[in-house]
Amino acid sequence: MIDHPYLDHPVNNLMGEDQASLDTRFRQIESTADLLHFQVDGWCIWPLLHFTLYYRFISPPSNPTAAFNQVALRERLSLALNDFARMLFLPSVKYVIMVQSSNRAEQVGGLYKDIYFDDILPELKSIFKIENLVNLHYAPRMQAALIPSAMTTMGIKMLTGGFMKMGLPVRFARTAVDLSRAIIKNYALEEYSPARLQLAFKNFYWSKRLYRNILQRIRPRALLLTTAVEYISLVAAAKELGIRVIEFQHGLINRHHTAYSWTKYALPYKKHMPLPDQIFVYGDYWRDELVANGFWDEEIRSVGSLRIDQYRQQPRRQESTPFTILITTQNEDTTKLVRFLDEFLDIAKERLCLRLVVKLHPAEGDKNNYRILTKHGDLVTILLGSESPSTFSLLNQSNLHISIYSTCHYEALGLGVPTAILPLYKHEMVLHLVETGHAYLIQSPTELLNAIEEKRFQPIMAQIGDRFFKQNAKANILRELGS
Repeated sequence: MIDHPYLDHPVNNLMGEDQASLDTRFRQIESTADLLHFQVDGWCIWPLLHFTLYYRFISPPSNPTAAFNQVALRERLSLALNDFARMLFLPSVKYVIMVQSSNRAEQVGGLYKDIYFDDILPELKSIFKIENLVNLHYAPRMQAALIPSAMTTMGIKMLTGGFMKMGLPVRFARTAVDLSRAIIKNYALEEYSPARLQLAFKNFYWSKRLYRNILQRIRPRALLLTTAVEYISLVAAAKELGIRVIEFQHGLINRHHTAYSWTKYALPYKKHMPLPDQIFVYGDYWRDELVANGFWDEEIRSVGSLRIDQYRQQPRRQESTPFTILITTQNEDTTKLVRFLDEFLDIAKERLCLRLVVKLHPAEGDKNNYRILTKHGDLVTILLGSESPSTFSLLNQSNLHISIYSTCHYEALGLGVPTAILPLYKHEMVLHLVETGHAYLIQSPTELLNAIEEKRFQPIMAQIGDRFFKQNAKANILRELGS
């Protein structure tokens, strides 16, 4: 057991035990209660609820993306009016792309590029982008987009809200009562009342109809997105029309990630579940993880990462001084993370030539939580997720990457940068990297200082990075798309 002052309680050091046991228990209840048999409008409705319900199952309610990122009414109305006008005249295209504003994380000639799609869109040519803006920090990038979006989701959300006042077909009211009873009985979550579920059903029912109307007029052959779990109604609408749905990996996923950890229990329901037809993952490691539970199979395609390939071609830091550390945050355990970094700087700044760059998670919009680090002056730079340089630029200019649990651990490996894990909340999710010798577990500021002085952090071999991020992503993606 690890007993460490930066943790509230000891954490078992077995690979992924906490996450695995929680997910397994959650899925066992799911199958025992047969929750997938509940349907709304021909679709298993459990996938609409299970992701957020899982996090309520394991922890108290919280609001990690506080008011800073909420789009004000004036901006919502302006975006919605533009969307309404666009909906009147929809083109016929081959690909509809659902994008997140925060995906514009790179600049090209002063314009912002979507890191998941923009590199392949010129080859696809016939496209229609729909953009979801949830964070005002990224709003300016909409106006300076390398490839602008045709419309946003704001108009659809407002229309859905209006239609929801019309109610829901009576036949689904009984489903809400029965499913509520099953959730309360098996998960002990009293807040999942019939009224709450009916509200979720109404949102799904009406937004699906709106998306179906839009897709029916556009008539694409494929829908591309990065987070299907957040667009269940869009996915269901596309599948009703026979449109191929493809999800691009956008973060840390594994066999115990609840958005993907469906088991063999779900196989008989597969055709009625609003899930992507294919998932394009970064590399063979991720493919092997997702197929391990026996639900996914040929749907998982190993294609690589456009962004990793771009930065593999760029110069990397060779200098040893100042020793540059990139810390990427998770919007989790911030107080303990800041205390760790502060104590490390206190003991290291007289012994090492250092530079620390703290890059905040896109869900964090306030640097004040890190203000204590500013007492160290020029040794520390704190950047919002929306600020330049990008995380990948910073990785290429760093001697070491540190986080708690993050896709950046793997991205660092893909770029040949050594990566270290701090023993804070949810760090068990990436402990397998320590078990395989691909990452370091740093249990104290003193241990970090000693590891740097002893030159333990060495560049990562290319073949390790290739397993996590397959080479030649652009060619692989276009081949899979048939373009």
